Amino acid sequence: MNGKGLHTYSFQTDLVIEASTREAAEALLRERLDAAGVSRYRIGKGSLIGFTVLPDTDAPAPSESSASGPAAPAEVPASASAAADGLRDLALDLIRRCVQDSRLVRLSINRGKGVRLSVPCRILRLDEQDSLLTVYHVDEKQVYTFGIGEIDDFLL
Repeated sequence: MNGKGLHTYSFQTDLVIEASTREAAEALLRERLDAAGVSRYRIGKGSLIGFTVLPDTDAPAPSESSASGPAAPAEVPASASAAADGLRDLALDLIRRCVQDSRLVRLSINRGKGVRLSVPCRILRLDEQDSLLTVYHVDEKQVYTFGIGEIDDFLL
């Protein structure tokens, strides 16, 4: 490769879209992907989150689908930082809700150097200032603390 010209990249991502049905959420997702100029994509199965996330941020509307597929690189709009902040706020709101409801979740943790953990747990505390999550591992009956940056996946 000489580094010149366009290349094709593939990204896998999970999106949260709020709608009355899965079909409506998928239609909205397709509409948004088409409007964004994504040339090719594949929408995988969607999963219902289990409760409505309260809209108290400027983040995109939440709910349920997954999308992935190859696409040509696109320009990142200036508002991408605001969108990333909105997504972070949405994730923190979801974590706060899990703490409040004592909801059982599974965290996929990447400790670095190839060490990966799958932790079925209840989130006890979210320390936003230090970006730490204290959890109770329901199988091992132990309390652990993880950095928010170590979390690769969060399943409800």
